[in-house]
Amino acid sequence: MIYETDLRTRPDLRDPQAVEGNPDWLSRPEVRALLDADGHTDYELGEEERLFGLDDGEGLAAFGKVGPSGRPDWANIHLIGVLSRARGRGLGTRLHAHLLALAAEEHTHHAGGTGADNHAMRRIFEKNGRRPNVTQMYFRPS
Repeated sequence: MIYETDLRTRPDLRDPQAVEGNPDWLSRPEVRALLDADGHTDYELGEEERLFGLDDGEGLAAFGKVGPSGRPDWANIHLIGVLSRARGRGLGTRLHAHLLALAAEEHTHHAGGTGADNHAMRRIFEKNGRRPNVTQMYFRPS
């Protein structure tokens, strides 16, 4: 599922509890667990990308990044994930809105995607007012 957003038409608000991280976060056990679970064992933060997180009172519980996508005026957002202990409390939705707000400061558009079976991420997109506009289909030879 692909979601495209004109960042100029719908303002998102920064989350006052979001904290900016640094590349050292990528070696933290909780971040590594989310990256490994998502198949990103060799994940690196790009030069212009910024990492953000939300704390759930027990430590950092939701992580994501924002930066340029490589297409002029388009942002890249990667919501790395929410730790299992903190799921179902809106942290992913809040962090996604925060990352969209940051993206809008430097870019005019964002395109994001998720698998059709990733219902949690699809709910995050929808709660933040995004609607899918493309469904990609993959076919494997039998």
